[in-house]
Amino acid sequence: MKTSAFVFRLSVPAMMLTAFLAGCGSSSNTANQSALGTSAGTDRSWNYDTNDYATASAPPSLGVANDRADYPDTTPVGDNMASAMRTSSAQRMSLFGELNATSSPINPIPDGTNNLAQITVTTEGSCFDPDVDRTGTKLVFASNMHRPTSDIYVKSVTGKTITQITSDPADDVMPTFSPDGQKVAFASNRSGNWDIYLTNLDGGGTVQITSDFDPELHPSFSPDGKHLTYCKLSAQSNRWQIYVVDVANPSVKRYLQDGMFPQWNPNPAVSKILFQQARQRGSRFHSIWTVDYVNGEALHPTEIVSAANAAAINPSWSPDGNMIVFVT
Repeated sequence: MKTSAFVFRLSVPAMMLTAFLAGCGSSSNTANQSALGTSAGTDRSWNYDTNDYATASAPPSLGVANDRADYPDTTPVGDNMASAMRTSSAQRMSLFGELNATSSPINPIPDGTNNLAQITVTTEGSCFDPDVDRTGTKLVFASNMHRPTSDIYVKSVTGKTITQITSDPADDVMPTFSPDGQKVAFASNRSGNWDIYLTNLDGGGTVQITSDFDPELHPSFSPDGKHLTYCKLSAQSNRWQIYVVDVANPSVKRYLQDGMFPQWNPNPAVSKILFQQARQRGSRFHSIWTVDYVNGEALHPTEIVSAANAAAINPSWSPDGNMIVFVT
């Protein structure tokens, strides 16, 4: 199964489509694992079929026929709305948003090799779920390099020394830095099911943020660090749902809407949450959405990336919040 990574630029408050395709194109890429120098060992990623975080392969339902798409040879037209991207006959990806008249296609298409660097090395196990802090100098990631279950590690982006900040016998995954870089939120099954936890950068003062019986994953901080958004697989509806919780008072949480793998826009001036959501009919493929978070409510859910014959998954904001990257 081959996948490709795309970049989609959004201006604030308007959205502008400029260009995409950073072309990972590896048939072994998994749905939620980054190429951070994994080597011999077990690849660990989110399994869409079993709804568990374990040994997994790329979702079989992606249906991506080729790992590169033809970039449009003309600027999209039509009432300042982005036209559907022209691709090969095997695949068509639609990107939605207001076209900025000053934008232009990126040419040549970046192939993702010129700025690729290996950050971690392990001879056993894997390194996965990376997150870089706001300064761009520190990396937090999960790894099972030392034992079958995964722990959370921190290192300098340019250095070689790694610091282990969790050591529970269970699995700790999906770490993310707080905006000030002093805390790390992560998901763990140490209580018997997947919940969200918060710890200091030195591994001390670990606090359990959620404690539902339903699996809760993929935390992401609000720009001010006061709230976390995460996704939960509801036993009642059997659907992934997005919630927001108050970090200082974890008993205060609010359901936003259905969806999974949410990520808060890092720009304090933009109150948007990015996520993926499966269609409720037809192919059931995932597409990429944003929602405005206003006064504790989810407003204006907007689909921004979809395809007729492929899933668009794992969206993530750029550090300035003006672009997203996703896999398809």
